Order: sequence, then structure tokens, then C-alpha cells
Amino acid sequence: MMPTIRIDDDVWRFLQSKAKPFEDTPNDVLRRELGLQSQKPSPASTSAGAERDSFKADRDYSHLRVRGYRIGKTDVRCHSFKEVLLTLCNALRMANAPAFDTVALQLRGKKRPYFSRTEGELRLPQQLVGHGLFVETNLNANLIVGICRALLEKLGRDKSELVLDAN
Repeated sequence: MMPTIRIDDDVWRFLQSKAKPFEDTPNDVLRRELGLQSQKPSPASTSAGAERDSFKADRDYSHLRVRGYRIGKTDVRCHSFKEVLLTLCNALRMANAPAFDTVALQLRGKKRPYFSRTEGELRLPQQLVGHGLFVETNLNANLIVGICRALLEKLGRDKSELVLDAN
């Protein structure tokens, strides 16, 4: 587990000024500014490790409020990260059936799947449009963003196509 630190607003603004948009986390900026070596996994990671890394968000979305997202030229208003997950999954499923189900059913966490045809396999399942597929909604914001990006990538789309409106 990583420790949580509290910083002043002016320190936060400094970190933001040094960040590379859509690439850096606050930790990345601090490591660079302090001259510390990155601890990101090497390209020689195992395939299981590489799969888990694909669920990482582009930044830390913890404690942020989401107002929606843009995918391509479409803006979607949302009030929660759970709603982002559900609306994006439903849209992708309608546009990419049956490939979506195949891709989604391959996405798993350390202990449980993120998608299932059986409600009982998930803690807080929500049924997607078209019946027969459930998504886990008991997830944190960073994991939701990572799963959304992984779905896009596995469906042959650019994961950076998803732009969240969150602050």
C-alpha cells in the first residue's frame, strides 16, 4: 500500500506545471523533479503483469468528480465513474457486438472477473444492454478508467480516444 500525503495548493500547482499532460501522475513528476529513478515495470514484464498494467489509468482519478467524457466526437454527461463505466460499456457493446462480450469476459482482476454472464460471480453486478452480460460496479475510479481504456484498446480503438471531464 502506498502512503497518502497532503500538499498545499501552491505545491499542487507546481506539480501540475511540471506534468506532461495525459502521461504523468503526481508521483512521476516528483520522481523526475527529485532525480529519482522510475519504478515503472520494464518491458520484459510477464504477460500477466502486462495485462494488469493495462488497467492503469492515465492519471490519478481518486477524489475527483467526473462530469462526463468524450469519445471521438461524442460528449456524454455522467455524474459518477460508475456511470462512465456503464454508459461506455453499453455503447461499446451495441457498436461492437459480439466482439465486446468476448473481449470483456477476458478482463479479470486478481481475484474476480470484471465482467460475467452470471451475477453471482460479481460483488455489485449491473446488467448491460442486450442482456446476458454483467459488469462489476464495486470498483474505484482509477480501475474504472483503466478498464474502459483496456476495452477500447482490445476492440481495436485508440485508448487515448477516451477523454474524461473530471476535476
